[in-house]
Amino acid sequence: MRFYTGDESGLIKCIDIDANVSLLEAQAQAAKRTKAAAKAKANLKAGEQAAAADTSLAGVEIRTVDGRVNRSNGIQQMCTTKWATNDRAFAVARKNGNIDVVGFEGEQLFTYTDEKFAERVSIKYNGRTISERSYVGLSASDSHFLSCTNMGE
Repeated sequence: MRFYTGDESGLIKCIDIDANVSLLEAQAQAAKRTKAAAKAKANLKAGEQAAAADTSLAGVEIRTVDGRVNRSNGIQQMCTTKWATNDRAFAVARKNGNIDVVGFEGEQLFTYTDEKFAERVSIKYNGRTISERSYVGLSASDSHFLSCTNMGE
């Protein structure tokens, strides 16, 4: 099984889970390794360095597909789409107003920048002050984007 996820730091990650490995068994093995590493660290003499604990799950692989850690590029919305040069791609709406089309292997296919995100805003609504735009919806086809922001744009 394969999952793709985006995060607030701007990374798109792929999580592959082997169907032949029990998740509970993998978690138990990771917990045993963590416990053994903690025990080894407690038994260290002063000034010695402990080896890094391997907390990975057997049968689970996590890899970064695209992006660099940058909070202004945080991912707010993602959807799958087909693109003219690539049948498998994502449309990614970012905090800074960009909408990127990224292939499943991380290749940048297209970028659109919405200049309205650079404008300052301050609106009171139901006792709350909205001070920045954010994407609340995104859809894409091979030739169009459809997006909505918290400002109704």
